[in-house]
Amino acid sequence: MAHDAKRVGLAAAAAVLAVAAALFGRERARASVEPGAEVLVASIAPFELASMLARGAPGDVVLTWGAARYPLVGATLVSGAPADDEALVASAPRARQIVLAGADPARVERLARRLVASGRSARVLAGGLGAWDAAMDADPVAP
Repeated sequence: MAHDAKRVGLAAAAAVLAVAAALFGRERARASVEPGAEVLVASIAPFELASMLARGAPGDVVLTWGAARYPLVGATLVSGAPADDEALVASAPRARQIVLAGADPARVERLARRLVASGRSARVLAGGLGAWDAAMDADPVAP
């Protein structure tokens, strides 16, 4: 019985910490960025992105453009390369988290910085679509 009570207590503490972390992260993402301040953008590894896409968590949006040999199932394909960065930033969804994946990692990073500066939570696919294809090549085939 004592172990059950301890498990319930630990589970409750973990839930409280998870909610607090989510709220803190959301408030931090909403904070405005001062002009001229350096905006840091986090990255996501290809297999972590694959796991995120497989979960299909509501509130997570993956925007991709460019050609990948392996489709990012569940991602929103932006038709062609977005010609206007301003228009893409203005029309980007208000999601809990946005992940950008494209063939041009420098441009993806620049767009992610602008999204973060606009108050959104954005990450980039580490290494771009080339890293995605390399990771999928290395992934063993399911039996």
